[in-house]
Amino acid sequence: MFHRDGLAILNEGIEAVKPNVFTHEHVNVLDNTLIICDKHYILNHNILKVIALGKAAAEMVMAIKKSCDTLLVEGICITKYGHGFPIEGFESVEAAHPIPDENSVLAFQKIDKFCHKLKADDTVMVLLSGGASALVMDLPFGTTLAEMQEVNDRLLKSGADIHEINTVRKKLSVFKGGGLKKALGHHKLITIVLSDVIGDDPSIIGSGPTVGDTSTFKNAYDILIKYNIWYKLPNHTQHTIADGMIIESASEKQEKVQPELSDYYILANNKMALSAAKEKATNLGYKTDIMEMDISCTVTDFVHSICYHILTCKDTLPACLIWGGEPTLEVMGTGKGGRNQHLVLCVLAELVKTPLKYDVMIVSAGTDGTDGPTDAAGAYIDSLLIDRVALENIDMQSYMYNFDAYHFFEKYGSLIKTGPTGTNVMDMVIVLVRAK
Repeated sequence: MFHRDGLAILNEGIEAVKPNVFTHEHVNVLDNTLIICDKHYILNHNILKVIALGKAAAEMVMAIKKSCDTLLVEGICITKYGHGFPIEGFESVEAAHPIPDENSVLAFQKIDKFCHKLKADDTVMVLLSGGASALVMDLPFGTTLAEMQEVNDRLLKSGADIHEINTVRKKLSVFKGGGLKKALGHHKLITIVLSDVIGDDPSIIGSGPTVGDTSTFKNAYDILIKYNIWYKLPNHTQHTIADGMIIESASEKQEKVQPELSDYYILANNKMALSAAKEKATNLGYKTDIMEMDISCTVTDFVHSICYHILTCKDTLPACLIWGGEPTLEVMGTGKGGRNQHLVLCVLAELVKTPLKYDVMIVSAGTDGTDGPTDAAGAYIDSLLIDRVALENIDMQSYMYNFDAYHFFEKYGSLIKTGPTGTNVMDMVIVLVRAK
């Protein structure tokens, strides 16, 4: 029961932020009028053009088609391999994540072509979810795909957070940072968003393709210096950023374009998932607290916080502690795993050192169903596994140093495999504590 409770709480949080749930609540049609959060849009010819980008793109398209069943809804859908399916009226492209591939470049070309074919009176809806930054990739002049893959790989392994990563990505793209909005010109544009970033910053979600960009090339340069990436970058990438800084300096002003938030709707985020998870845990009989909704510290610091709360738990039992966000991780090993799996492995390594007064269970998972470049959403541990590892004197250090949590938890059957969930609102961490 203890094991099932943790996974049930996680699942409840994920279900609450699926596209069919928030679209049904906020989007509908009356005659030829599209209604979103009480705002009305009159559509010409009862046609809605859609560009869907991100890991949840396909599910978001299906939800919109259902809510707008009296309209002709058609367009293009870009998503991650394994997260898509055929959709009537849509051209679909599946591409790689988190490192872009040839199909990421193809996706950009398809979107560019789609924009040029639009009619003057078309209304365009962009459905945006996490993962879009890698799934759509244009190449700066003279830059190869291999070079852009190297840049993305270094950024993702550096320990930079998503705000920093996407700041750099925007400066290496004509699509990101408002580029899609420019390509759409004077077309009526509506953006519906499933947020996967802390603070729900529109300029960071999916690298902000439909909003203005407030960052500068100097910002990108500083980030690359901070994480010791700049001098390891391909020459073309250095030149792109250096040239951008020269132009900014010569202009004697670094124009701060405020994101255009009209017609931009964030309909689901991590906070909504955590609230649903809390309600589920409370209904199961746990005294439940949402500890933090914006975890952005390092995995190491987060591990210390989790262990502290477990070892000093004095609340009425059984208790459920919930966190949300996206801790950062500098990856140095060559093993297989993801941020959530590594987090749980590090917690396990700490807990085996101290006799526990209570039964515990820890669950950490990505709400999109994938954790890093693996087929697992995350991992879980409980008191039985903690005791087993302590008894068998398992060498966890080699797994931790090589960032190989996947193979460790695969061995013990503690990987969480949900498959693609159709949503994406960062990570959830759930800790259950009960009397032995």
